[in-house]
Amino acid sequence: MRIAGVSCAVPTNVLTSEAFVPRFGQEMVDKVIANIGVTERRHVKSGCTSDLAVAAAERLFDGLHVDRSTIDAVVLVTQTPDWLTPATSGILQDRLGLPQRIITFDVNLGCTGFTDGLILGQALLKGLGLRKVLLLAGDTGSKLVSPNDTKMALLLGDAASATLLEASDDPFFHVVGRDGSGASVLIQNFGYRRGLDARDTQLPPADFAMQMDGLEVFGFTLDCVPQMVAEILKLAGWTLETADYFVSHQPNDFMLRQLAERSNIPMEKFPIGIAKFGNTNSTSIPMVLMSELTDRLAEPARLVFLGFGIGMAWSAVALEWNNGIVCPLVEIDC
Repeated sequence: MRIAGVSCAVPTNVLTSEAFVPRFGQEMVDKVIANIGVTERRHVKSGCTSDLAVAAAERLFDGLHVDRSTIDAVVLVTQTPDWLTPATSGILQDRLGLPQRIITFDVNLGCTGFTDGLILGQALLKGLGLRKVLLLAGDTGSKLVSPNDTKMALLLGDAASATLLEASDDPFFHVVGRDGSGASVLIQNFGYRRGLDARDTQLPPADFAMQMDGLEVFGFTLDCVPQMVAEILKLAGWTLETADYFVSHQPNDFMLRQLAERSNIPMEKFPIGIAKFGNTNSTSIPMVLMSELTDRLAEPARLVFLGFGIGMAWSAVALEWNNGIVCPLVEIDC
């Protein structure tokens, strides 16, 4: 599999950290920002994941001059679909003018969404003999958080990405893992496990918000990711020296710097792009490619993608970037 190109889209609505001062106070905002490293984030006003995904895909199609009839599958990775049902990926087939004889499905994943999506795309290309898979990853995470939760409200941003995957003989390596016993550590406590149905309207909105045990997530990450880095390098036959860039999910600035140190990765090979966009969940890795590595990916490169978080889940992919394009950022009013 090869990545032919990547495109990202964000809302035009910029929310600076100063916007949170009236709610949390200057001292608290300054303290949180010092740890997470986010100074701005983009939030939708009324738009949905599909609106951002369409914008990213249209930019990618234009940049690559894609014949839409050659797209064989659409995989949408999101935790904020437009509807609980039907699947948003099917709606995107229509909005993007793609063939009706096409495979489409939604995948409910978060922090590992992009890396797991690459693995799934490679499986479709290889296992079914497909030509091209459109991998869409996106979330409107601002809709998941309580406005009074300092851990989450200042952290999450909204974005979507489109990645065109093509069948090729290029090398592809992956590592995956899950520990479902940690599901409650990072969870949106909404679903039929609570006995909810269409008639239940009595629960307060805060009960539906994402909840996180930050210390547990931090401990899991520091234990898991260095081992994953060593494992994916061994599989690929690479070393810390021969791999060019380690492109990680972007949980927060402090955690990322700790991960790089624990994994012995030089910071020049470990780009951080969280400041202007926040943690964009499944879109965070493509956002780093766009914001931090566009110029450097004009040449071939050995890339290691690292996903980890909600689930608790982890996955890594090692591949060679070869003649792919990174499109300029798309901003839409939604």
